[in-house]
This record gives sequence, C-alpha cells and structure tokens, in this order.
Amino acid sequence: MLWCSFSDVMNRRIVIMGAAGRDFHNFNVLFRDRDDVEVAAFTAAQIPDIEGRCYPPELAGSRYPEGIPIYRRKTCRSCLLPVALTR
Repeated sequence: MLWCSFSDVMNRRIVIMGAAGRDFHNFNVLFRDRDDVEVAAFTAAQIPDIEGRCYPPELAGSRYPEGIPIYRRKTCRSCLLPVALTR
C-alpha cells in the first residue's frame, strides 16, 4: 500500500507500506531511480524483527546512501513527523 496515487506523484516524499517483501519489490520496480519521488520510509508488518533496521543502501541505490528506514506500522506516524511527508 502506498500513501499516494501514481497519478499524484510529483516531487513527493512518500512512505511505502507493505508486507512480506512486496513493499521492497514495489520500491525497486517503481521508485528506486525516480527523481520526482523520495521514499522516506518503509513500514514493517509481517517480517519479524525488521523494524528499526534500514533497507540497505546497496539495494536502495545511489539516491539513498544511508538506506531507507523501516518503522513499525503502529508507530510510523510519530517517527515520521520530522520528515515532512507530502503524501
């Protein structure tokens, strides 16, 4: 699940919500190399003990040298308040 629609993605910061790796697949296929979208975070749902980690920079690509943080879905909003999401 994405916090935006594909037609509304222009210079946006988004969170990708997903489960069991589909979210990472969506990122790699749709957003990894796009200059008009910044993925601010992923949410953890079904993979045990993944929250608090980062999607590795080696997989995230050159636009994300620190990787992409992964937050628990329940606490995602409070963790992302300083990030200023657009969607």
